[in-house]
Amino acid sequence: MSCAPGYATSLAPWALLSGLMQARVASSTLPSLRDSLDDLAPGECVACAIPLTGAPVTRLLSFALLPVRRWTAERTFASAGADVLGCWGVHPDVESPSCIFDLQSSADTYAGQHLRPRGSKVLLRRILAAIFGCDPALGAIVIIGRKR
Repeated sequence: MSCAPGYATSLAPWALLSGLMQARVASSTLPSLRDSLDDLAPGECVACAIPLTGAPVTRLLSFALLPVRRWTAERTFASAGADVLGCWGVHPDVESPSCIFDLQSSADTYAGQHLRPRGSKVLLRRILAAIFGCDPALGAIVIIGRKR
């Protein structure tokens, strides 16, 4: 199954997150995530970034498909013998992030209240976040897994 373009790399989780702050990660499609996972030795990590940027219609489509894309990536990790370590939100985009935080955690709440711009429609963003599983102002979702 092919999904919208994402990013894949083989780095330790901490190196990946700090590396995202310094360098662009090579672009790939979701099927290449499976190839990256197959090439890993046990204990090595891989990340899949799902970009959420673009024109308004593209962003809307990205967020509408986000639950399916996350499920597909997590299922790919599991079928390749990898455990999902976590899911991080990236703001404003994966090419030049200013804020990376663990989704569905106190870090997510703190980032939303203190680190990222909130905008004028806070209630609407909260409703959309409940529907999509993350704030609609995010630029990407990064899912990191470790090969068993």
